[in-house]
Amino acid sequence: MTATIGISYGFHDSACALVAEGKLLCAITEESFTRIKHDNNFPNLALRHLLQIVSNYQLTLTNIVFFEDPTLKEHRNRLLFNQTKIQFSKFVIKSQIIEFLSHFITTTKIQVSFKSHHLSHISGSFGLSGFPNAIGLVVDAVGEYECISIWKCLKPSFTEPANYSKLYSENIPYSLGLMYSMFTKYIGFEVNEGEYKLMGLSAYGQQNKKLFEFLESWYSRKINPNYFGDLYESIPSDSLELLLGVPPQQGLKWISDSSQFFFDADVYGLEYAYKNSPPSTNATKLLDVAFTIQLFIERTLLSLISKYSSTNDNICFSGGVALNSKLNQKLIENGYNLFVPPSPTDAGSAIGAALLSLPLDSDDPLFYSPYIAYNVSSKEAELIATYASNKLNFFVQEFPNNEEYLQSAAIDLHDNLVIAWCRGKAEWGPRALGSRSILANPTDYTMKEIINKKIKFREPYRPFAPSVTQHKASEYFDIQGRLDISSPYSYMLSTCSVKQEYKNRLRAITHVDGTARIQAVWEETNPDYFNLLKAYGSYSGLEVLVNTSCNISGEPTISTGIDALRTFMLSGLDALYIENYVIRKDYK
Repeated sequence: MTATIGISYGFHDSACALVAEGKLLCAITEESFTRIKHDNNFPNLALRHLLQIVSNYQLTLTNIVFFEDPTLKEHRNRLLFNQTKIQFSKFVIKSQIIEFLSHFITTTKIQVSFKSHHLSHISGSFGLSGFPNAIGLVVDAVGEYECISIWKCLKPSFTEPANYSKLYSENIPYSLGLMYSMFTKYIGFEVNEGEYKLMGLSAYGQQNKKLFEFLESWYSRKINPNYFGDLYESIPSDSLELLLGVPPQQGLKWISDSSQFFFDADVYGLEYAYKNSPPSTNATKLLDVAFTIQLFIERTLLSLISKYSSTNDNICFSGGVALNSKLNQKLIENGYNLFVPPSPTDAGSAIGAALLSLPLDSDDPLFYSPYIAYNVSSKEAELIATYASNKLNFFVQEFPNNEEYLQSAAIDLHDNLVIAWCRGKAEWGPRALGSRSILANPTDYTMKEIINKKIKFREPYRPFAPSVTQHKASEYFDIQGRLDISSPYSYMLSTCSVKQEYKNRLRAITHVDGTARIQAVWEETNPDYFNLLKAYGSYSGLEVLVNTSCNISGEPTISTGIDALRTFMLSGLDALYIENYVIRKDYK
């Protein structure tokens, strides 16, 4: 049985994906092993992990597909940025890959090929969607040259690869992704890390009409493309500072100085907060910047996609901007049948690259579950539990009966304990989906503060997301569009409104604008997590939990059992549930 591996590395989020006989067997990031967030180096450990699976399944590796054209990217860098040193080329990339593989397998019959950046993106979305046809939308910082592209996607037959016809494209410098990142940095966050934080902040601001008009003029080519500054390096211009009336922020002191405002807004509402604990003038301006750039990207992309699609069309969205859950909510509310893969970033393009030469059989889905990354085996969990008991003197309990195990976790959560949940295969993508999660009671409005103090150390305004059993999702939340295993709601990729009658009961997961970024949990894909939610519901009356990624601030989400134990040791977590063991810090 032959196998294909797709590879993405060189900019951020290095990753590999393994496809064999029409099945996506595994996809995994390099950061899962190195613990370096957004690791962009050659994926030595991720690739080695996939080669072990190739060996275990007795597969024959025939193809390696790289997610972009490195030679074209070098040409761009020389042309636009006067870069003289050649860092990447097809020859360099191919040599790296073959040299690495030669230590493990015979490489004489392995073909190494290269695809374009945006084509890999849309393949990684449409190829996993299960749709027979769709309009594809890719929006990111930049590929080789492109920063936006729109595609007509079609599965011609069960024996041929999908067909992609480009309908529209936009090149840098008119990059919405780079623009969003520059404003992310302007208000004090880190590029490629803080964009979703800006999105969360946008709920606290109002429209800066002058900024919005300048953004429209910039995108319609009425002003100099560099008016706002060097978008590629996220360096703002003096003109931008003059326009905004507030300097670029070096860090987040302005947010910590506004902590009472954020607390009052979350508890009593924005109107109360602005009246009783208003932020400073500069902080207000920065909140308005966040609101305005979010509004601009929503309106711009809705207008653009409407030119190439109709209401009720299937839309496959990819690129880093596809992680913008508020934007995705707007697309759904405008009637589009939206699919966003669990990892629409460059990491997900490893899957897309691998799929480009393979047939997509719509009667036998290639992709069914996001739980396709590192697997914590029962043996690994046993070793972790033994070490925790014998070396750390922690209290360890084994549960041979799964129902009793779930009941133990449900009681802990109902008692307001914060637990780590590490079971089975890790989820693919940046969202915690109940395999490598921190879980907590969603009804206690102080839970956000509790989790931040114990583990996450996040900015005070940022909301936590909920997991909910799929059959209860529509009861608690205003679900628009379809709700199924592959909808954005199942991957925590779209916000929706919390129903009015549940806003007070679900205070810990309801954002200041009344929305939540939900994960609908399906028994078919994660039965243990689904049954935990049901068990918790038997105590609380609500089949909902706070669900956030299991990691300490600045680190990637945990992957292995060792990662889980280390995070448990270094944080204020109350218990670690790993496979059928529970580990507590109550010393024996």
